[in-house]
Amino acid sequence: MIALEEKITILPTLFVEKRDGRRVVFDVDKIDKALHKAADKVMDVTPLVEKRLNALTERIVTEIHSRFPQGVKIYEIQNIVEHELLEAKEYALAEEYITYRTQRDFERSKSDRYQL
Repeated sequence: MIALEEKITILPTLFVEKRDGRRVVFDVDKIDKALHKAADKVMDVTPLVEKRLNALTERIVTEIHSRFPQGVKIYEIQNIVEHELLEAKEYALAEEYITYRTQRDFERSKSDRYQL
């Protein structure tokens, strides 16, 4: 995993609005884990890949803090992750991340429908 704490702790506390309306403190580890999970499916995670993932996570976190200093919604975080992956030409990683996100959205939608 990554050790970004030194750089990220200097950023102000940011809150994330969950889909159910709850507000929680932004957790960079969730982005890191999502990127690693996608990477594990599409490539060998070598030390070089690890560095690329760290740099991507840093860029994503910086972008989130600069665009949403008052708070951010989950879907906005996901959109920034997708955009940064595509900008970095990490197409296989982006495809895996988007596929997983779409599948989770579908499952969530199906679950919500059955609860009505």
